[in-house]
Amino acid sequence: MSDKGFTVSKKQLDFITRTAVETAIKEYRNTQKKDEKADSQRKFKDVKMLLKNYKQLKAYSNDITEEFIAFRDLWESFGLQDRVLTPNNGLTEYNAKTVALMQYVDFRLDQFKKLCEQREQSRRWNLIYDLYLTEEPLSFAAAEGKYNLAKSAVYKQVNRACEDLAILFFGIDAVPGFRN
Repeated sequence: MSDKGFTVSKKQLDFITRTAVETAIKEYRNTQKKDEKADSQRKFKDVKMLLKNYKQLKAYSNDITEEFIAFRDLWESFGLQDRVLTPNNGLTEYNAKTVALMQYVDFRLDQFKKLCEQREQSRRWNLIYDLYLTEEPLSFAAAEGKYNLAKSAVYKQVNRACEDLAILFFGIDAVPGFRN
């Protein structure tokens, strides 16, 4: 045995390097695909969460807007507007975010309704409206009966609507596989 150690030829080193680089690129691409899929699923879940909480968020937004209008003059007369409307006041900041978000959601829902009407997919809009947006929402079982659909068809229509809404809410970032 020699004390020289292990020697690698130039050809072997090139092969090892090429294999390592190819493996690293493959792993990087797989990680990107997983991240993109997770991001797309997160946007889909965000839309579902917005729909599930729409009535509460809308009521909160309306209450805050009315409250702000009612108290604005009072705040100004006592010189409190600077304290209530400062950027460091977390509560007011969250209130403003909620109001802005709900205005945006309403705008996008209106766009979705128009798209469904143009595509002759009114049932999809009606399902979303009846399940999430109306004052007296239907249960999924009631929606099955009203629209004469199987349970799986109701869920499939809702999921497709959420995919469409995700694109309306988040733009190109919600289109799976588009980044590459």
